[in-house]
Amino acid sequence: MIEKDRPEFIWASHKESNILVWSFLVAPPDDTVYRGGWYWGRLKFPSEYPMMPPSITVVTPSGRFATNTKICLSISDFHPESWNPALQVSTILKGVLSFMLGDELTTGAVEASDAERRRLAGESVAWNKRHPEFSAYFPNFDELRATEADRRERLARDDASKRREALVARGDFVKALDTCEGPERADIERARDRKAAGDAKFRSGDFTAAIDEYSAAADIRCAALLRNRAAAYERLGDHARVVADCAAALAIDADVGEPVSFKALVRRAAAYENLGRPRDAIADLEKAISLEGQDDNKLQDARRKLEMITAAHDAATTDSEKNKRKNKKKKKRKKKKEENIPIDDDDDAGEHEDDEEDDDRSAAPQPP
Repeated sequence: MIEKDRPEFIWASHKESNILVWSFLVAPPDDTVYRGGWYWGRLKFPSEYPMMPPSITVVTPSGRFATNTKICLSISDFHPESWNPALQVSTILKGVLSFMLGDELTTGAVEASDAERRRLAGESVAWNKRHPEFSAYFPNFDELRATEADRRERLARDDASKRREALVARGDFVKALDTCEGPERADIERARDRKAAGDAKFRSGDFTAAIDEYSAAADIRCAALLRNRAAAYERLGDHARVVADCAAALAIDADVGEPVSFKALVRRAAAYENLGRPRDAIADLEKAISLEGQDDNKLQDARRKLEMITAAHDAATTDSEKNKRKNKKKKKRKKKKEENIPIDDDDDAGEHEDDEEDDDRSAAPQPP
């Protein structure tokens, strides 16, 4: 039996007496027409293996393959010219499953309705058990099926939990409540009620009260609630908390697989600007502008803001560099005076040139 690195939905085994003949099981995913089906097949490798490919047949009726009929695939003995000796049994069987879930026809494949394939899936377990050869290869079939059922149930719960987390993060409480019970449901209801109350306070202009309402459910991973609290902090001029809430909201969205929030990036950029952090503001605006599917007017506003902050930052950087040069020259002149060293004309000229540049810039017309 393949155990190490066994592909999902696939099992395979061979008898010690003949390693060239393998039996395999394929149990397709539950979101297909083959849900509940367990399909037994055979791989027969030639004596020239691994230089030559195996024959592939499926024994259990499936509505996809003709039973006990060789299947023409690029990895089967129908096409030795395309065979890769490096292919392992697990890779071959993943190819069989992939072909099974498609609709391409080939030698050994058949057509059937979805209803027929579902019927055969439901009968597959009993059909397999009636064959002694199958039981010889898979003596622990019932145990194997129980283990796989537990695995799929666990994955289904995990998937449902992840979907619920995403719904809560975006503030879609109605759908989130449809997927849960117990203590978690009470938390989601609390987030829903506090967000609704906070939104009402915000609309009335009572931003402090809005923050209190949002904070009563801030322990719940709801990015929408945190974005709204950031908006209330913004109205009160608490830019540090705006940055913190927007960062937390963006982190939650990233963790649950939600899209990056344009609104959170733009709001945090404004807070960064007010906090004297233009580089961070520029980075957030550039990222916001790069997001797809945004409103054209909002994108245009973000681009204008980015241009303004960038221009101001560049001007401030230029001024800072000039001041550094002037201070350096002043220190140099002072040191020469203290040491009674003659001052060169270049020392004075450099300082005067900087002053002239400042005068020219102050006299130039400023943009509106």
